[in-house]
Amino acid sequence: MLYQKKFQKVIQQAANSTTVTWDESDAGFQKFLLDELKKNHLLPLLNYWLEQNVLTQTCPSSVKQALKLEVARETFLIDIRKHALIKLGLEFKKNNIPFLVLKGAALSYTIYPRPGLRAHGDIDLFISEKNRQLAFQVFKSLGYRQENMTYGQQAGHQCAFSKLEHHGYNLVFDLHWKLSNINYFANLISFDEAYSAAQDLPEHNGVIKVMNDHHALLYAFIHGVAHHHDEENPLWLYDTHLLTDKKNSIWLTDFQNLAKEKKVWFLCAKGMEKTKEWFNTIWPETFLQEIISAKPNSDEADSIVFLSPKRSLLSDFVCDLESLSLPNKLKYLQERLIPPKEYMKKKYNIKSNIYLPALYIWRAIYGLRKLKGKP
Repeated sequence: MLYQKKFQKVIQQAANSTTVTWDESDAGFQKFLLDELKKNHLLPLLNYWLEQNVLTQTCPSSVKQALKLEVARETFLIDIRKHALIKLGLEFKKNNIPFLVLKGAALSYTIYPRPGLRAHGDIDLFISEKNRQLAFQVFKSLGYRQENMTYGQQAGHQCAFSKLEHHGYNLVFDLHWKLSNINYFANLISFDEAYSAAQDLPEHNGVIKVMNDHHALLYAFIHGVAHHHDEENPLWLYDTHLLTDKKNSIWLTDFQNLAKEKKVWFLCAKGMEKTKEWFNTIWPETFLQEIISAKPNSDEADSIVFLSPKRSLLSDFVCDLESLSLPNKLKYLQERLIPPKEYMKKKYNIKSNIYLPALYIWRAIYGLRKLKGKP
């Protein structure tokens, strides 16, 4: 806990261009610092902060070396990702598949001073569910390999495609037809709603669109809660800082109204509190009071379970079922318990169907044991 507080202080000082306390005499903290910077993909951003900070000209040698390597890596990857995205976008356009770029790949161009500062792994895309199979065909026609993942109509709403690019870089696209695998949040923003309000992605020849900033902010908060147990990831919090810092009351109130309409204002307010705690985000005093005074109302009661420290895979499973009609509940259980045989054969590296009954039983037993754990 002490090292985590010291790490947060380093990030705050660097982001706010004040003197950074590296505490180089503590070898344990130096290792923790470097591990956290790598784990949270903060090295390119830290390098930028230090470039802008006239009060800090040096940093620990281990950090300096890591900064140099990671900045070079991200610079190398920018063109590879951009070229692949435009090529895919043109193929999607040719096949009449509207799509949006999500999360870090989009935010790196829309809110950061330059794209290499917002490190990210795969490139997340959002399409309409009706275009799912056609999109699969486009990926395969371009030489991408479909990853072995479970998905269906009710359980699982995404699939990944990968291809080896220059110098052995494994480029991965994560294709979503709903915004979350947690059914409570899956239809929070439909593709049609997001696409109708979308904006063009700069520097991508007019063929790529991304969510508008209100939708991007809502998705940023919900994604962290739904899929990462409300984890305090400083890079994601910096995303929300850049999306909201110094915005006027009208813009912020419009976002608040959107979050209330979607019945997730309390979740967003909690996220905004963390954003301000890490990066001292500047908002009008009236809006700040709205955040501080936010309380879950009856409409949002079902979403509060996702903030509970007692949240488990079992509670997520129950929430998924409760959000579905009876026929869809049965479909969900079928998709979770009995995925396609080709998926099972690839997962367990078998060729014969003879082992499948035993593996389905093992999957059910193992899955029940996992339900006691954390998401």
